[in-house]
Amino acid sequence: MKDTWEIKFGVMLTVLFVVSVVFVYINNSHNKDTNDKTSPNVQFSTSISKQSNSSFSLSDVAKHNTNNDCWYVINNNVYNVTNYLSIHSGGPQIMAQYCGKDATTAYNFVKKHGPRANSDLALLLIGTLRK
Repeated sequence: MKDTWEIKFGVMLTVLFVVSVVFVYINNSHNKDTNDKTSPNVQFSTSISKQSNSSFSLSDVAKHNTNNDCWYVINNNVYNVTNYLSIHSGGPQIMAQYCGKDATTAYNFVKKHGPRANSDLALLLIGTLRK
């Protein structure tokens, strides 16, 4: 017959193994979700319906200046980037500083903004800048 400590040790090892398996499963599921969000075919939801025929003034855009409600002007187009902040490869803080502002110079300055960034941005278009 096994000693009490051997039984307890066996139970602890079993629990540790089960917890490790669950952790790996959850972590892999999270990584899959994150990769899905950043895939080129992702559909971003915005706080308003896509209104590419709408026009907004810079003062309209300026009202959307928080991480929870973030609009940009880039090349005279208006984008709702709120839901993109958290998945931006450069981190949300880089984008957040331009919420409610014209980010054209900053966006065009970054050489890494290539076809992928432009296609993601196109999904976030809500209108044009009214002069």
